[in-house]
Amino acid sequence: MKPAQKASMDSMTVMCTMIEGQMEKMKGEYTAAMASWSADSQAYADWKKKASEEKMEDAEFSSELTNNWMSKLSTYNEQLVAMNEQLTGIQAACKATCDAMAAMMPAK
Repeated sequence: MKPAQKASMDSMTVMCTMIEGQMEKMKGEYTAAMASWSADSQAYADWKKKASEEKMEDAEFSSELTNNWMSKLSTYNEQLVAMNEQLTGIQAACKATCDAMAAMMPAK
């Protein structure tokens, strides 16, 4: 490999390492989001059971549903959309880097 090609390959290898770091960070964010989702799911089930057993007033029930649970669901939805966009970007960067590296490899 020529020196200029080696330098380009080294640069792309650094990019691969950065992409790997982004993926690891994203895995941690996903794990945290799933733990939060699990806790909120259990809290919602408990609240729903309590609301059913205690016969909450319609206004109280509606307020709690709208201001707490629907708000949390909206936040999770926004987080999921953002994570999907981030993952799509990471995948595109990874593919572009791998394709560029493969193109630099000598033909067999």
